[in-house]
Amino acid sequence: MYKDNYGLKITAGSEDAHRHFLIGLDESLGLDDSGISSFKRSLSFAPDFALAYALLAKQLAIYESPSKAKKYLDLALHYKKSSSSREQSIINIISMLLGAKSVCLDVAIAHIKIYPNDTIVLSLIVGPFGLLAFSGSLYWRERNLKILKEVETSFFSEDWWFKTTQAFMLVENGEIKKASRYGQMAWDIKNTGNCAHTLTHLHYESARYRDGRQFIKKWRSSFGSSSNMLHHIDWHDALLSLKLNKKNEVFSIFEDLISNKDGVAPLEYLADNVSLLWYCIIKDINVPHTWNIEMHEYIEKHFPDIGFKFVDLHRSMLVASASHEIRENYFMKIESEDSHIKSTLKELTEGFISFFDGNYSDAIRYLDKIEPQNAIYGGSNVQRYIIGETNKIAHIKSL
Repeated sequence: MYKDNYGLKITAGSEDAHRHFLIGLDESLGLDDSGISSFKRSLSFAPDFALAYALLAKQLAIYESPSKAKKYLDLALHYKKSSSSREQSIINIISMLLGAKSVCLDVAIAHIKIYPNDTIVLSLIVGPFGLLAFSGSLYWRERNLKILKEVETSFFSEDWWFKTTQAFMLVENGEIKKASRYGQMAWDIKNTGNCAHTLTHLHYESARYRDGRQFIKKWRSSFGSSSNMLHHIDWHDALLSLKLNKKNEVFSIFEDLISNKDGVAPLEYLADNVSLLWYCIIKDINVPHTWNIEMHEYIEKHFPDIGFKFVDLHRSMLVASASHEIRENYFMKIESEDSHIKSTLKELTEGFISFFDGNYSDAIRYLDKIEPQNAIYGGSNVQRYIIGETNKIAHIKSL
């Protein structure tokens, strides 16, 4: 019987399939690599390995496209009957996830009540891009901590993934001292991109901006040059540069970010580049208008639909700095949406447009209302600070 690192059964079919599956799982949790190649390698030794197909589908959906994932999800569903009940549950959850089924979160939470140390499902629930974060709840950060506390005794104290996940969510909830301890513990156990990312958040939230830039520089030269996290951690470097008022360095960082798509998940590429584009606008840093056009084409290609709040947040920034025609078309699109999406999204977009047009009193009126509710957009605190930063500058410019 094959098992994972937590003693949970894996229906792998062969030793080689099992070994490569565990490598892929570790890679996917570490965020330096997608794990896609390892899952494919695992399947070359066991063509009926349902769970490997499911995780391959999930990673393809994240790093490439849902259309590429469909074939492998179909194979996972086809072969799942020969899997354990836990694996069948995971496959069903991933199927719901990729199908954007609203019940997915409830089913996933029910799963970890039975299998509290199942990192495959737990990692889908928690974190800034987890099911809870994108649930539209104002209190998803608190729920993350509650769940992690409930399952804590099921993990070894030296589990790097669990420790860095705890640290990240402690940061999001303002518990910086405890987060620092856990984050450093995780990094000392294993130098993953995931752990490095947590530490960049700690540097930012504790206002250790110079230390943060130094850490990123060292990480990049030691570990990060081939990491899938390079794009996002360089985005953090740009934000730290802004905090240190080194505006002249931001342009060159952005230039690299906009041209580098290798290994970057589309959602991450979109969020990093659009938010930095907007930071350049509100901080009076000149960038080529072609970058706005390029990102507008990117969002239309990869995320054409309204309703994913985190994407909508970034789309609103792009629309604000676009032509009158694009603005009008977007508002027409919003009007066709359900009322619960329509009102908040209109106010958010109007806030950004008002700022861009120099109507700062209007921007304040909209953003004062939106800012306290910003948790509904998901993502990390640092990613959503852009709403508050825009509002703060609007207040200053309105004087």
